[in-house]
Amino acid sequence: MKPIKIWQAIGWSAIAVLGARPALGFPCRVSPLEIASKENARQAYAIALSQNHPDLPQREQEYRQWINRHATALAQCRERQWPRTLGIWLRVYPCDLRPGALEAVLDRIVNYGYNRVYLNVFYNGQVLLPERQNPTVWPSVVGTAAPHGDLLTRSLVLGKQRGLAVHAWIFANNTGPQYIRRADRQDTAVRNGYNETSLRDVRALPEVLQSQQGFVDPYHPQVRADLQTLVAAIAQRRPDGLAIDYIRYPNRTDPWITDVRDMPIYGAASYQALQQRTTDLGAEVLYRFLATGQTPSLPIPRGTPLWRLPGQSQPIRFRDRVALTDQLWNLAIAHARQGIVDFLTAISAPARAQNIPISAVFFPWGDRRAGNRVDPRLQPWPEFRQVQEWAPMAYTNCQGTGCLRAEIGRTLARAPKNLRVCPVLAGSWGQQPGDRPSLETQLYDVYQSFPNLDCVSHFVYAWLEGADDRARRSCQL
Repeated sequence: MKPIKIWQAIGWSAIAVLGARPALGFPCRVSPLEIASKENARQAYAIALSQNHPDLPQREQEYRQWINRHATALAQCRERQWPRTLGIWLRVYPCDLRPGALEAVLDRIVNYGYNRVYLNVFYNGQVLLPERQNPTVWPSVVGTAAPHGDLLTRSLVLGKQRGLAVHAWIFANNTGPQYIRRADRQDTAVRNGYNETSLRDVRALPEVLQSQQGFVDPYHPQVRADLQTLVAAIAQRRPDGLAIDYIRYPNRTDPWITDVRDMPIYGAASYQALQQRTTDLGAEVLYRFLATGQTPSLPIPRGTPLWRLPGQSQPIRFRDRVALTDQLWNLAIAHARQGIVDFLTAISAPARAQNIPISAVFFPWGDRRAGNRVDPRLQPWPEFRQVQEWAPMAYTNCQGTGCLRAEIGRTLARAPKNLRVCPVLAGSWGQQPGDRPSLETQLYDVYQSFPNLDCVSHFVYAWLEGADDRARRSCQL
């Protein structure tokens, strides 16, 4: 018999005494019998609620008893079982405002044994705020169908009842295509040296060109202000945490940028900030480099100050033309990366002011550099020190778990001691989609390799409950 069947068959009390070692099955799951009983109670409650039936108080009490029982059992089990925190990434839809609908989703999450939810609150240029209480420039996910429908607040309340920590999950540099198409926001788009935005880059990934992605200039003050307004509105609702995703530049079909003109540093605000780092002569050198992609030949006396790198007080001085090539590349890369670091600090400020823990979501290889070649994402995650948690996306598939170990190990090697690391895994329970190991196998390997980790999450609920997600996404409120 496969281990997963054993875990599904036994109850909470049996699981609780098994100790901290993980099993290839999934400890902390609710038994099938209790899942069915709770679901029956939920359906009875939802019907009574939709009909305002006289039996509503009784149905609610019966359902609440199951919720409380499983919340207590989940907390006890996760205290005893590795990992202590097990998260899932979730997107909700307008139809989840129907009586009992959101409850069903969160019940399923508890049934799996998860105790943390990353709720997508800002994605594809839409916000999970009510139409009538939306101070941002982005439209509401729910819209006018339910202008007072607050899925974020409702998720926080229902999650807390079930023992779930609910973290708000937002996209950062990717604000959606409609934002950068607005007449009053067109200069906020990230641009390369060919004046291409992420919507027009001929070397952009197909999923970027064909999806709801629109990348912005992290140096632009209007972008920072708009996202601060968004984060402040989220923080007012007191989520258990804020997970910031897309803290990077757009990826491309080429794995490396080898020509500075392909770098996303030509937006108006970014270019101006870059020029401010230079001396007068350095500005001329930089201008020619950015315009042609070639190191210029200018009569520059040795020792002439040219510019300052971010965070450095001493200027970079001219030595010779060979060294100048490296110096120019160092400046361009450092400037691009510093924009991301400052951007993260700026937009997360309203959450920090409310003492809401912040997670930075990133790709462990997004900061790669080899000489004058650099990863197009230019994601300086080792410098994300202004957050409480790192969430490295350990997604690389190499027909085993070696890539996963390499990505998590690379992250842990650079993590400060006071910062928690919570890797994000991709896959399915009991299945091997493509060549990717099952989640059981991945979890067990993570435990064997990094037993001191106490937090792991899974991307994404829609992969675990595909039929449910499709039905909820396509229905009309």
